[in-house]
Amino acid sequence: MNFIKSKPKWLIALVFSSLILLPTAAYALTSADFYSAALKWSLSNCQVSSATNTINNSVCFLLKRNSEISTSLKSEEDKNNQQQGDIDNLGSRVSSLESVSSFDFQFLTTADNLAVSPVFDAQNYNYVTFNFTCWTAANDEVHLEVSSDMNTWIKQYSANVCNASGGHGSFSGTTGGRYYRVTTNSPQNVDALARFSKFLELP
Repeated sequence: MNFIKSKPKWLIALVFSSLILLPTAAYALTSADFYSAALKWSLSNCQVSSATNTINNSVCFLLKRNSEISTSLKSEEDKNNQQQGDIDNLGSRVSSLESVSSFDFQFLTTADNLAVSPVFDAQNYNYVTFNFTCWTAANDEVHLEVSSDMNTWIKQYSANVCNASGGHGSFSGTTGGRYYRVTTNSPQNVDALARFSKFLELP
């Protein structure tokens, strides 16, 4: 009994409260003064286990468990903060992509010398505005083609308007499929550009 009386009051309180509320010990010890005193005591009394002083051993064990719980909680908090940061970053990227309401794609230039243009994936767009120019008089045919699988192509727009001073053609409408390309029989004579947009743009 005299031994117990000789212990600091905070130490006795720690033993009994920790035995009952061990899962919440990490939170209960957040008081700066209380935890500082406990840490100071543990540094002086928990270096070597005592076979006879069971109270000291119990207090040291509880302080050690509290430290482990605090470390574990801090690790989980760091993970949660990292995950929240990743979510916020992803949200910003999605918002940025959604804000791109239109995209201009150059299918052909006279320098390319291509009879079949590269393919554009118009999956996220609803409207297309197509323009082309032929620079010299020729029997030039220009076709805006669309496909759902890049195997079967359908002409959505075709023109043959080239004359002695060149020519120009245009088309506007809803997208007819996912993939687009342009073909011509005069690859060195045609520039072709299209704007794909999510919303109908007024001229």
